[in-house]
Amino acid sequence: MSDDVTAAGARTGRLQLVPDGRVEPTGWICVLSRADALASIATGTLCLGPRGEGRLRRMRLGDGVAIYSPREGRRSGAVVRRFTAVGRVTGVAPYQGDGATSEDWCRAVDLVDTGGEAAVEPLLSRLSFVRDEPGWGVVFRSGFLEVTTADVAVVRQAVLAAPGFPDPTDRGGSDLAPAPAPVGPEAP
Repeated sequence: MSDDVTAAGARTGRLQLVPDGRVEPTGWICVLSRADALASIATGTLCLGPRGEGRLRRMRLGDGVAIYSPREGRRSGAVVRRFTAVGRVTGVAPYQGDGATSEDWCRAVDLVDTGGEAAVEPLLSRLSFVRDEPGWGVVFRSGFLEVTTADVAVVRQAVLAAPGFPDPTDRGGSDLAPAPAPVGPEAP
């Protein structure tokens, strides 16, 4: 498939190629909970719910993707306010069935699995779509933003440079202190 067309007609089962008018790749920011972002990394699918088809259809093969997570869970949990994943669109068209429900619309993506997360606040002045830093949260309320590839590159650089987040299943010890070295007869 060439870079200047997108797939259409997935509901009818027929694949039709339709020019979308874009010449260069673009970027997208999807707003998902941290739990959903981690599921996207693990499965290689970006799922936007039962009304996500139109949004996912706007994406093009090779477009950059960044996931912003305002909270730990969907509409609940601890406040996160971090970019939790970055990658590229690898699927040709959206499809239903791989999400939390069989009605969720999904698209194949290749997300970098570094375990790193980048806080949004230090990046605000470098993101072209943020026009009002004190009211920055408003731009994420739509849940899906088309942005420049430069914006995705800023987020990608920050996520790749960030230290990994602690394992939520690890209830013991501090994530700041290294494990003690073995001593005595058990030491290697």
